[in-house]
Amino acid sequence: MGETQITIGPFVPQASSDSFSSDSLPASVLAKMDEIRREYETKYQQLVDAWAAEKKALVEGNATAAQRAKEIQLQLTTELTTLKTNYDTLKQTSSNAETTLSTVQQQLAELKSSYDLKMAQLMAARKEEVDALTTKNAELATVSRAEQERLTAELLALKTKYDELVKQASQCPVIPEGTILVDGGTGQVYKFESGALRVMSMETYRALGSPSYTTWPAGSLDNCAKGPPLVVQVTTSAPTPQPDASVPRFDGTLYVLIHAMSWKRESQLKVLSSRFGGLAIEPFEFKSLDQTFLINDAGFMRSLTGRGPYVTSQTDCLAPMLETDPPAKAWRITRAGSSPLGYRIMSPCGSRLVSNGRDVVLDNAVGDGAEEWYIVAVGKASL
Repeated sequence: MGETQITIGPFVPQASSDSFSSDSLPASVLAKMDEIRREYETKYQQLVDAWAAEKKALVEGNATAAQRAKEIQLQLTTELTTLKTNYDTLKQTSSNAETTLSTVQQQLAELKSSYDLKMAQLMAARKEEVDALTTKNAELATVSRAEQERLTAELLALKTKYDELVKQASQCPVIPEGTILVDGGTGQVYKFESGALRVMSMETYRALGSPSYTTWPAGSLDNCAKGPPLVVQVTTSAPTPQPDASVPRFDGTLYVLIHAMSWKRESQLKVLSSRFGGLAIEPFEFKSLDQTFLINDAGFMRSLTGRGPYVTSQTDCLAPMLETDPPAKAWRITRAGSSPLGYRIMSPCGSRLVSNGRDVVLDNAVGDGAEEWYIVAVGKASL
């Protein structure tokens, strides 16, 4: 068990990847990136304020305010992570588009240089033919004309390729890397990778799990670069067994269950523990796994160090027990008391989890506060 680790930091753009030319990127992309950056900076400042609020509440001994500040931190952390992911996706998409455009521009420059060189050679061949005709050198004039014809054909091919590249650079839309898309005119499925469209067969599409796709208008993809076909090897091995749906699933959130009556009446921080393979009440120990439990939305609870999920004994319904096998029914957890952390834990047979400050039992006692527990999230575990 440990404190929640927050790895979110302030937004620090890098000039090499966050600065793009307005000539190579659509204004809408640049505007969206700026919008995400501003929202990130605002929420990060809110997170800093929440950190300060939690620290202040802890110093003042205000557990409710500290818990509220922690909840705000967790929410902001999730929102900041989403914003950063969206920004990185846009940045990667823009980078791919800029890289593709840069490659096309380089090819255009190379073609232009080659064209200029061959044009100079053609002019030299024409001059040579004129000189040969002036000196009545028929053999040299024939060679010069043949050279001119060859250079003219090469120049025509270069000009055609140059025009195609110009058209491609000006008309291919910006497509996010990894996008699955369908040509609205032909119905062909593609995957956009490394600045090019890769043809995908229906067999490959199904092998990839039939992912969602975007349909592009007919003709809008005609001038995009085409890559090699995408082929996925389909395995013939037996399918991986699926997990048993009857086994309770947990999201990894760690909880400490504080006995509310001990805190309110005696100012003692006593918690539920499974230290010796059973359930008991003992003083709180920082980072003790014996005092930490998993609880899912359905009401199933699991000890980290005990024998397994603890369930009610169905024979006498007097004491909670730890069992290895998954329970047939879950606990019913409802709000109790005035604290926002206060809960009542009801067993499947109708009795409540209670404690007099020493033992943990199941009873139908009502109104003395013995059945109230503070359920506090203290961190995350990898399951």
